[in-house]
Amino acid sequence: RVAAGNRLKDPGRGLQILEMAKQFVSVPACSGDLDSLPELCVLSYIDRTVGSTYAIKGDWEAAEEKWRSSLDYFPLNATTYWFQACSHLERQEFDKAEVNLLKAISLDPDFKLPYLGLGNCRLLQRRFDQALEAALACLSRHPDTPVAQQISGQAIYHLLTRSP
Repeated sequence: RVAAGNRLKDPGRGLQILEMAKQFVSVPACSGDLDSLPELCVLSYIDRTVGSTYAIKGDWEAAEEKWRSSLDYFPLNATTYWFQACSHLERQEFDKAEVNLLKAISLDPDFKLPYLGLGNCRLLQRRFDQALEAALACLSRHPDTPVAQQISGQAIYHLLTRSP
């Protein structure tokens, strides 16, 4: 967590701390063994955080590589799917972003950011009815979410002003 906090102030130092921490975690020989789950989760977290640090620096290719590694260690990491979706949104790969956002929501229905990303993704695709659906799904779990209210308002506006 210290490294994750440092990545904004000093990304280089944050990466050093994360790589050092990774050296202290043994990589299990078999990833299907439940006894190795704690190590796999830690390794997934470290690679996910390293990936987000690369993304902050604008190196999306290196970030994607680390996020793939994160999912190799622990394929149920909803936050990593959300980060991958952000990368796809950045490159306007909306279909790929949507797949990752839906995976993140499926894995962690209480994770607010994928709902917002999905709503924005669908607004950008001019799929206003589905953008509204994503915003309302977010509001059903997180009623006090101004961004979801904004997405629903934009979607409703476009639905009402759309030519028949």
